[in-house]
Amino acid sequence: MALSGVTASSSDRRTRVEDGDMNDVDLEASNVFHDGNTKVEVREKKSLLRSAIPRVSVPLAWTVLFFNVFVPGFGTMILALCALCGIDTDMKKQNRCQAFWLNLSTAMLQLLTALLIVGWIWSVNWGMHAVTDANNRQQNFDGSLGQLHGQRQGTGDGGGGAEPLVKNFSPK
Repeated sequence: MALSGVTASSSDRRTRVEDGDMNDVDLEASNVFHDGNTKVEVREKKSLLRSAIPRVSVPLAWTVLFFNVFVPGFGTMILALCALCGIDTDMKKQNRCQAFWLNLSTAMLQLLTALLIVGWIWSVNWGMHAVTDANNRQQNFDGSLGQLHGQRQGTGDGGGGAEPLVKNFSPK
């Protein structure tokens, strides 16, 4: 995506940018580093169905993908049960029953349309979304732990490493 320019709508840390296809993309400056560089994050808006996918762990996401490849819709049924059991989703209002019914209806449609190959492709794509989301959350979690560990070790990033209580002590 080639960015053509920044439009006039710019608030304190958010900037609206038009890409080459004249689509608006929200960019958020999440961290400004002390050397003047700015880190920019682009967040994708998820549809209602996509946001109903529960935030499962990486091994469970791979299990869902495996079942969706060989029995279309079965892995999505597992996701529906996970939503019913209270695993969080990306939905704005956390509603277990709504997430359950959305996932269950998606699973049924995947199973019914699997004979037309559309359901099988949809099912595999759904499993890949679960794996991708789980991997992204795992990487973000590992990255934040690494930053926390670096701060504790005193890497010079202002993280409060262990310093001696008495500096330049010379016995008399």
